[in-house]
Amino acid sequence: MMLGFNTGTLRNAHDPEQILELYREIGCTAVELSHSHIAAIDARPEGFGYVSLHDAPPQPYGDDEASRALLVQLQERVLRLALDRVVLHPNSVMDWSIIKQYDIPWGIENLDARNERFGTPEELVPILEEYDLPLVLDINHCATRTTHRSHLLVGFKSFSERVSLNST
Repeated sequence: MMLGFNTGTLRNAHDPEQILELYREIGCTAVELSHSHIAAIDARPEGFGYVSLHDAPPQPYGDDEASRALLVQLQERVLRLALDRVVLHPNSVMDWSIIKQYDIPWGIENLDARNERFGTPEELVPILEEYDLPLVLDINHCATRTTHRSHLLVGFKSFSERVSLNST
């Protein structure tokens, strides 16, 4: 089993190197880099078999120059850090065709109950299938959606070949 956390999980810790060292010490083999920490990281963190980035664009990606500039920067970061996945919230995209124009290993994350959409399998299926994207299943987000968590997880189980687990 691969165990890891997001560098943003430790709310009062601000030094990403200290956070990464703690995760290595407790035996984590995976890490999701928080968008707020990414600027301070120059190379792929050592000691992790899986490294992803939780993307948080300043505006939803669309078919415009600002989005293209952000996506070029992100693609360069993916190459520099040898990222295995870039986790994207589906409400961060206005034009899905634009994200497929870049060599970025996207994964779409289900959203929590603070968001009106994109928290259930039925809402994510069209995106996953049309753009052939994997699902990053955030179990904590599932737990905020319903008291019948097992029902929601069963719905996501149909995507088991596409699922990466994530618990923030």
